[in-house]
Amino acid sequence: MNKKILLSFFSFLFVTKILLAQNATVKGLVKDEFNNPVAKATVIINELTTSSQENGAFEITNVPFGNYDLVVKLDGYTDYSIKVDVNKSVVDLLAITVHHNDQPKANVENIPTISLSDDELEGSGSQSASSVLNASRDAFQQAAIYKFSAARFRIRGYDDENFTTLINGIPNTDLTTGRTLYQAWSGLNDVLRSRESTIGMAPVNYTFGGIGANYSIDTKASTQRQQLQVSYALSNRTYDNRLMATYGTGILPGGWAFSLSASRRWADEGYIEGTFTDDFSYFVSMEKIMGRHSISLTRLAAENISGRSAPAVQELYDLAGTHYYNPNWGYQNGKKRNSNVGRNSQPLNILSHEWTIGKSSSLQTSIGYQYGKNSVTALEWYNAADPRPTYYRNFPSYSFYDNRDPESAALITQLLSTTDDLLQIQWDDLYEVNRHSYDTIRNANGIAGNNVAGRFAAYILENRVIENKRISFNSNLNTNLSDKISLDAGINYQNQESDYYKTVSDLLGADFFVDYNKFADLIENPDSTTLQNDANRPDRILAVGDRFGYDYTASIKQYGGWAQGNVKLRWVDFFLAGNINKTVYQRIGNVRNGVFTETSYGKSQKKDFSNYGVKGGVTYKLNGRNYFFANAAYLTRAPWFEDVFISPRTRNDLVKDLEEQNITSAEGGYLLRAPKIKARVAFFYAQFNNDTRTLRFYNDDLHTFVNYTLTGIDKKHVGTELSAEANLGRGLSVNAAASIGRYLFTSRPVIYGTEDNRDTVLNADQIVYAENFHVGGTPEAAYTLGFDYRSKRFWGIFINFNYFDKMYLEFNPIRRTSAAVDQLDENDPLREEVLSQKPLDAQYTIDVSFNKSWRLNNRYRLFKRNTFIVFNIGVDNVLDNKNLVNGGYEQLRLDFEGKRVSKFAPRYNYAFGRSYFVSLALRLN
Repeated sequence: MNKKILLSFFSFLFVTKILLAQNATVKGLVKDEFNNPVAKATVIINELTTSSQENGAFEITNVPFGNYDLVVKLDGYTDYSIKVDVNKSVVDLLAITVHHNDQPKANVENIPTISLSDDELEGSGSQSASSVLNASRDAFQQAAIYKFSAARFRIRGYDDENFTTLINGIPNTDLTTGRTLYQAWSGLNDVLRSRESTIGMAPVNYTFGGIGANYSIDTKASTQRQQLQVSYALSNRTYDNRLMATYGTGILPGGWAFSLSASRRWADEGYIEGTFTDDFSYFVSMEKIMGRHSISLTRLAAENISGRSAPAVQELYDLAGTHYYNPNWGYQNGKKRNSNVGRNSQPLNILSHEWTIGKSSSLQTSIGYQYGKNSVTALEWYNAADPRPTYYRNFPSYSFYDNRDPESAALITQLLSTTDDLLQIQWDDLYEVNRHSYDTIRNANGIAGNNVAGRFAAYILENRVIENKRISFNSNLNTNLSDKISLDAGINYQNQESDYYKTVSDLLGADFFVDYNKFADLIENPDSTTLQNDANRPDRILAVGDRFGYDYTASIKQYGGWAQGNVKLRWVDFFLAGNINKTVYQRIGNVRNGVFTETSYGKSQKKDFSNYGVKGGVTYKLNGRNYFFANAAYLTRAPWFEDVFISPRTRNDLVKDLEEQNITSAEGGYLLRAPKIKARVAFFYAQFNNDTRTLRFYNDDLHTFVNYTLTGIDKKHVGTELSAEANLGRGLSVNAAASIGRYLFTSRPVIYGTEDNRDTVLNADQIVYAENFHVGGTPEAAYTLGFDYRSKRFWGIFINFNYFDKMYLEFNPIRRTSAAVDQLDENDPLREEVLSQKPLDAQYTIDVSFNKSWRLNNRYRLFKRNTFIVFNIGVDNVLDNKNLVNGGYEQLRLDFEGKRVSKFAPRYNYAFGRSYFVSLALRLN
């Protein structure tokens, strides 16, 4: 079967017969808006590519006669497109003007164009229509990334695992979760601008890709802008200040190129009280070009430290009188201290080699190594009261409903709503408890007679650490087999080891802590072994920095290959692509858990998955402006490491009956690429079958952490994407985008539960009645309408109106089981409250921004080079809408006895109200 598929695939590539048309040479000169030559601009026509020289000149040979779009692209400049009628042996376009991104366009009437006849515009001539270029962001992508971000919009409602991001060919994905590691290179905006992107399943020449979108970032020094830029920004969002400096040499004599960038972002307190930010990022890239070969070395690094906020129940927001209540901080000696401090440092190093094999082929090979830690602190306690202000027993509602004491509830309400400090962490009280918690640990560290006495910490601050090491290899071949047929292919390999463990971050005034399992201590008649987190080192005394609790390694290997054939005919383009890959998982326990002494320590059995994918598509070119397309894909995907093992924190046991996920997807639509208007309409469909997810949470009734694995999860995503950009003339343009979808669960998964304190099965194979529930966490409907004005005097103003609807909370599947509504009559209103999914209110935002730039060397002789000052200011959510819930979920804990949903009420996150960003940059080109 596989041999037949491969034979058909390569027959598709090589057997197709193409009639070659007469060829021509297209040449011209690329200049900027100040009449300066622009070097290293990428010029594309009919998929043929060249770069402009130092004097701005370019020349493309072997262009078939026809009517094409010629596109000019360069980092830092707005993409430029003109129509070209290739009808003679040499077509000289004279000067083409491109504009800096920060410079508004000049009057469009001054831009040279190529005249076309009515027949050519209608496509009735005998020449071919040009192919669609998918290299840059369109209006919908801009809206999805920027305008819809306030509502945490996800393209097509897909999870992050359906998107692919590459840096110099190296995938930037965490293999344990499938999430993109954006934080590893945050703050490096100036050097991450050179990128290609597509939405959906359109063909790309650098990867098989995901069904959501594909992004390829090029950080090689030769592709970075030749410049020195220093900028400073003020904001009231997650950080208050940002200082950034970037330097690029361009390609120097001898073929060398260098690029450097560094930034620091900081805030003593962010938009939300108790939060803070201190980030430092840097980038170094060097490249040597040697004829047809290029070798580059790049390092990206971001050191992030942040005090975080946390979602809360609506009852606490109401008591605090703000939607930006943050339970993670409290006063210590009169100063604010955050208990949830995140630290991230995972530098990425990439060594790349590019080989231009000939006029029609190139090979890019990259080796990447990424390492570092991602950690977050949290309060931990032993034989003590829960110190968190979000503990439900401290709420007025608990006294009112559970204790049947309305007077106490009224008193608590009054105290909490009038005394802000009571809603925060009581740091001084925690230190006071530890100062009086004397105890003696006998036979400490498993040594007979080794007795340790002192202040045994009732409360500590722990640090939850994930330490990653990942080696990546990727090699891609791109070749033109003829003027009409091209082949793209690649191989890849990744090996990741992630160590998961906890350390003692702060003893909070105590002398020591002990590595006991506090949940095992709550079961009936625990023995001395059961109480140990590490039975190999019983009663272990812990100091600051010591590991404790869980300690295991996730070992993951993934390798595979892909190939894609592209055929471009007169009126039709089509492609076919396929990939195969293998994933191997193994857990390595570094401690012997006292509850699971036989299955927690050492290596687990290996679990491997073999997967494949196929996709293809066709584009009909009505003429050089109107295109119709359709693409489809089918692929299988391995479950992620976190869902393969029942409880990786405690043991090596695998989830039973594991299978791959199956994904079927299709899309189709229409594209308009006219000189003054661009539009796109796309319809999409995706069916996800047989997914597996494991949920882990603390169960109050069992006094332990539990694991609920759901198998047989099916979802369907259908919808429409629309976008348009229109140039109305005189500097005014309008843009609009919309995403209208419906994302539903289409099956009744089976749930399988286990405990972390005993080898017990909970709710084995119980059905979850989730069919027709909505996928939460993103709006199903999002709209934006924008107006842009760019003055000839190099300033612009931009206004966007955004609207979000059809938003739902992420639901708790355990609430949708028969056990959750046991003993409730079908007509009982409480039954509907337990089973129903909560929709969120529709919301809106308005965003406004302004920019202005000055060219100094036109006015001052002191500046010998092109020197600009660029000013930007943006205000998001101008009307200060503070009711937009951009994240929320139902708690996994459930009141099975009282059937009261409000006991463990949903938690919400609110989007920022009015916020601003102001920047000033000095740039020397």
